[in-house]
Amino acid sequence: MPRTKTKFVPLQDALPAVVAELVRAGPMSHEKLSFVWHRAVGDAIARATRVRLDAGGVLRVAASDGRWKREIQRSAAVILTRLQALVGSEVVSQLDVVVSQPESRIAGSRRSPWTPPSS
Repeated sequence: MPRTKTKFVPLQDALPAVVAELVRAGPMSHEKLSFVWHRAVGDAIARATRVRLDAGGVLRVAASDGRWKREIQRSAAVILTRLQALVGSEVVSQLDVVVSQPESRIAGSRRSPWTPPSS
């Protein structure tokens, strides 16, 4: 009986597709969004930001300061591509980056510190 060659796929090539499939299953939650954001941007940016997804597919990103905001804006195309590869372009269509308001400036406000101010 002739042996058939089995094609092996390196784990580093297969893992992103597996993660994307698992992430796309079920509804989007804050925990799932945080996981996807962290995978897309890495440790440093994830620590310096908070994210929230609007119903229209706009990912609201609150950066801890202006330097992080500029860094995220410079990398927005790459970040968006990574996010869309994980969750789909129908889930995240664009990024909106703002600087977080310090806790003291929003004391008494019902808004959380990472919600962008209304226009």
